[in-house]
Amino acid sequence: METSSTLTVTAQTLVLTDRPARYAEQIAKHFGHRCEAQWSGDSGFVAFEAGRCEMHAEEGGLRLAAAAFSPAGLAQIQDVVKRHLERWGEKDALRVEWDTLGQPAA
Repeated sequence: METSSTLTVTAQTLVLTDRPARYAEQIAKHFGHRCEAQWSGDSGFVAFEAGRCEMHAEEGGLRLAAAAFSPAGLAQIQDVVKRHLERWGEKDALRVEWDTLGQPAA
C-alpha cells in the first residue's frame, strides 16, 4: 500500500461502447478474485492496492474514474484497466484514453 492515506491523483475517461454494463461487470468479476470489486445495475468499483476505479454505465459508453495515492499508482491503475478493456473489447474496437484531470503525467 502507498504511504499516503488519501487518494489525491485522479483520471477519467469515457469508453465508447453500446455494451458498457457488460464490460464493467467483466472488470469487476475479473479483479474481484484479487481485490474488492463490485458491480450492481449501472455502477460499481474496483479497489486496487494503489487506489480505486469507479465505473458507471451510461448510454453509449462506460465512464471510468480512477483515483490513486500517488502518480505511480494512478499510472498502474490506468494501465491495467486499459490493457484489459482493450483486449476484451478488441472486436468492438474499444479504446481507453485517460484524461488526468490536470495532474502531471506519471
